[in-house]
Amino acid sequence: MKIDPKIMASLGGILNIFQPIVQHLPFLSTIVLLGFLIFAVYSITQVLQQPSDDTYRAEQLTSSVQTHFDQATITAIKNLRTSQNGGAPTFAVPQTRVSPFTE
Repeated sequence: MKIDPKIMASLGGILNIFQPIVQHLPFLSTIVLLGFLIFAVYSITQVLQQPSDDTYRAEQLTSSVQTHFDQATITAIKNLRTSQNGGAPTFAVPQTRVSPFTE
């Protein structure tokens, strides 16, 4: 398949336009990358330098939900044993099941 010389001539003109860009592509990509890096660092420093809103924080702390437990729940929690007070909990396999790992 032969390509028409007119098409090749027009493509050659287009390629000649982009040749300086392709020639300097590593330099241009480095400049763009550094620009993005500078923008990211600048944005982060701007966010970190904003003063904190102490009134909003105090408002949120005072409007927090207070949890109330009934006396039965408090008694049940107090009756729980810890490993220091009552030892480790015991575990027993139900007698209705046969363990396949025992001989």
